Amino acid sequence: MSTDVEKVYLNEKAFPFVLKQFRTNDLSTQLTELFLNSKVEIWTLGSVEMSEQDLIEFEFGGKFNYEKARDWATELVTKNLNNENNNDWIIIDHSASVKYTVEQNEIEGSVAFYFKDTVLYLLKDSAIPLEAIKETFKFGGWYPFIGFITKITPSIKEEISHNNITADSIEYIVKNISLIVIGAYDEESYIVLELSEK
Repeated sequence: MSTDVEKVYLNEKAFPFVLKQFRTNDLSTQLTELFLNSKVEIWTLGSVEMSEQDLIEFEFGGKFNYEKARDWATELVTKNLNNENNNDWIIIDHSASVKYTVEQNEIEGSVAFYFKDTVLYLLKDSAIPLEAIKETFKFGGWYPFIGFITKITPSIKEEISHNNITADSIEYIVKNISLIVIGAYDEESYIVLELSEK
């Protein structure tokens, strides 16, 4: 396999896969509504030798180097956090359970919080971004991985710190998403959604 990669735009070819992944958690309605009402560009980093068929078979692996994919995704998130001071990184953990305490579900550098039956993590302000973001990619649950860049108010951060997030706050968090990273290709790599207003 070639080590040369390029940014490959998938756009509408990825729509069915994206919508399917959104249906796996309690933010499904809000994420789907955001997706359908935004201008969206969807891409991945793929080998220059990879066929289009391989690139649109999102559920099959054997195509990517997971560590390299995690590295580029981590760098992408770090860059987006550094672009604006009030950007935040949140992931949805499909393997964690709300039956456990937030301390038991903790990922180093992040704070766990629950919305209905879904466990989420917010990167701590005090965390060293690159290291802490990589931890979320390593330990942020099983298929499908979903993480996003959004903006959060101080009052919502307070709710998160007390694990007392409201539906209105979740609505605010989702409406302010500018970038979503979704695990694909049997979790070997990721697709990226860049969102803006239509």
